[in-house]
Amino acid sequence: MTADASPLRVLAWPAFDNTTGNPYNRLLYEAMERQGPQVDEFTPRRALLGVYDIWHMHWPDDLLSIRDKRAALLRVVGLILLMAWMRLRGTRIVWTVHDLGPHESYHPVLERWFWRFFLPQIDGFISLSQHGKRMAERVFPALQDVPGFVVPHGHYRDAYADTLAKDDARQALDLAPDAPVLLYVGRIRRYKNVPHLVRIFRMLEDEAARLFVVGNPASRTLRRDIRTAA
Repeated sequence: MTADASPLRVLAWPAFDNTTGNPYNRLLYEAMERQGPQVDEFTPRRALLGVYDIWHMHWPDDLLSIRDKRAALLRVVGLILLMAWMRLRGTRIVWTVHDLGPHESYHPVLERWFWRFFLPQIDGFISLSQHGKRMAERVFPALQDVPGFVVPHGHYRDAYADTLAKDDARQALDLAPDAPVLLYVGRIRRYKNVPHLVRIFRMLEDEAARLFVVGNPASRTLRRDIRTAA
């Protein structure tokens, strides 16, 4: 980009709104803005009236995880129409493929319809690994005809305060200095299969090993299943 060129304008969904749940997007776009592009948080109004070079989206298939069928249908139709409108105005649409399908799919027919109209509007896609890129191209053959890139997932070292030394942390948790420790951290949803993780961990023969499950289960039933497995 030359000194007199306008900055690349990016509409990101989400950009900064999910910081409290997962700072991945915030860290990504803060780093991007340091390189020159301007990043705005997605809103339907900005998509309709704003002028953007790129619409970068994450997890669009989460709309299929809305339980109410009518609400899911309206959101999906709205998304497809917005994509068509922005492409008509010259915006390129880039999708980061985090998953190969919705976390919880309640509407199989709508899901088939979604992919049929969503994929042809993608101008480029990003995967977090080479294996992920190959998987995405196999599950979604339409992606083989558009540019694809690998951008590894960034780290979180700068996102959280580092106030405890490792030895102090182990002492606070009553852990032996050499005890093997495994950690699950983050949102606990059914598709992540944390109860299975617990059951597999219990098969280890090392009695000193510890597994920490740190997060908020999405339902009381899931919380009970994890405790039962433990």
